[in-house]
Amino acid sequence: FWTIGCPRRVSGLAVGDNCLLAAMFSGSLRVFSLPSHNEQVNIHLKVLLPPQSPVIVNFMGLAASRRALYVVNLRQGEILHEVPLLFAARPCIVAEGQAVFVQCDEAIRVW
Repeated sequence: FWTIGCPRRVSGLAVGDNCLLAAMFSGSLRVFSLPSHNEQVNIHLKVLLPPQSPVIVNFMGLAASRRALYVVNLRQGEILHEVPLLFAARPCIVAEGQAVFVQCDEAIRVW
C-alpha cells in the first residue's frame, strides 16, 4: 500500500510508460516513476486545473486548464506546447493513434 502526500486537491490521474501523472488543482503536474513511486518532476503550469482525465503518450503528458491544452515532456519536466481551447469546465482528453481529442463544453477539438 502506498500513499502520495498531496496537501492540495488532485484534479486527475493518468498512468502510462511506467509513470503516474497527478494533475493538481493548483496547476502543477507531479510525475512519479512506477513501481518505485519516486517523484521525478513537478511541472508548474501557472493555471488552475479543473477535474479531468489527463493522458500519457510516449512520455508526454496531456492535461488541460479551462482554456488550454498542455503537452509536457514527463522526463525533462518542460512544457512543449500550450494549445488554446474553447471553454471546458471539465475537459476530457483521449488519445488514439496519432490523434488527440479534447471534449470542451460545446465542441470536441481534434489534433
